[in-house]
Amino acid sequence: MRSFPILVDLGLVVTAATAVLLLDRAGGVGSAHGRLAIGVLLVQDVIVAVVLTLPGGLATEGTAEIGALSLALVRAALGMAALGGATWAASRWLLPRLLDRIAPSSETLFVVSLTWCFLLILGAEWLHASIELGAFLAGLALAQLDYAHELARRVRPLADFFLAVFFVSLGAGMDVGAAMTVWPQALVLSAFVLLFKPALVAGLVLRRSGDRRTALLTGLTLGQMSEFGFILVGLAVASGLTESPQLQALTALVGLVTIGVSAVIVPAAPALVARVRGAADPSAPSLVPDHTPSGHIVVVGMNTLGRLIVSGFAARGERVVAVDTDPTKLAGLPAVTVFGSADSAAVLREAGVERAKLVVAAPRIEDTNALLAYRCTRMYIPISVHAFDPSLADELLELGVDHVMISKVDGIRLVEVELHRLGVMG
Repeated sequence: MRSFPILVDLGLVVTAATAVLLLDRAGGVGSAHGRLAIGVLLVQDVIVAVVLTLPGGLATEGTAEIGALSLALVRAALGMAALGGATWAASRWLLPRLLDRIAPSSETLFVVSLTWCFLLILGAEWLHASIELGAFLAGLALAQLDYAHELARRVRPLADFFLAVFFVSLGAGMDVGAAMTVWPQALVLSAFVLLFKPALVAGLVLRRSGDRRTALLTGLTLGQMSEFGFILVGLAVASGLTESPQLQALTALVGLVTIGVSAVIVPAAPALVARVRGAADPSAPSLVPDHTPSGHIVVVGMNTLGRLIVSGFAARGERVVAVDTDPTKLAGLPAVTVFGSADSAAVLREAGVERAKLVVAAPRIEDTNALLAYRCTRMYIPISVHAFDPSLADELLELGVDHVMISKVDGIRLVEVELHRLGVMG
């Protein structure tokens, strides 16, 4: 029983999905502090996934406790090794070939990727490893592929939904009477997590990088309790390590307080840090440079016309970002490539449409072209749209597009003339 407080303490220290979600909504995933925070979270996820294998061995009482724990650790280690080996082999030989075949269908790609994740979760359970480790390895394997960004965009709404379900189930299962008896302790522990943990993380980052602003922002981003804390306590209760309803209520209260406060602090963190005495100027360069494109040309649709336009602009020295749903069409282009559907706002953000000097819509898809035209005119971004049917030209002009390409023959020449007219090309 002495080992259980270690699990609780670890749950209070580890941060995971909530921090990433808040960071993403604040637009800080690609920043210096965002990358550092995510790096810390990845290491913590691995540690916690391994620790989640322990409660089963800790559940045995008396003289057999050490033997049961040792057996559980050996069994879990063998299971993790087998699962890791199978994941590595699949990510090297099976997944790339399978996903390359189905990539043109984004829906099929998404379903097959989810199936892969559930297979690894079932494999982890069968091998007596933690299912969280199986999910982590599944995501790690998918992250090595060219479709990682598209899958991350598609799975985000699903993750938000299950996160909401998680907190609803947490609130529904809370013993309100027990919570009322431990609220002073919950406030003390919440203050510890909100104050000590950010200070500790900021100190470590500052010692490593010397960048005060990055250190403070990283600390503030990681200043809450993780969902893994709830999971660890729940496993301990299920394993019979504790039967105290106060412990579950205490964990739930600390989580709700720290996550709620972080939801307010993380989006406002840059402004808060700017007011801290001695913080670096917000305009100073970050530890990790921002690679988001700007002042470039976005070309959507890598059909014959789209590829010709990309090659033509690249030959003229323009920076080009090419977008398409088929990775085979993006291969070999003299441009930065973004795999995904232009119907998705997340894909357009990754392509940097809001900072582009021109958008060219080349698909032979009326709805996609109209949606792009609408979004670009709302952002006052010049756009040239392919009117593959001359009857569409008037409709596109009514939407406010700057230029309409009527034919493949005139596409490159007329777009270049339009660039000169708009002043976006010398």
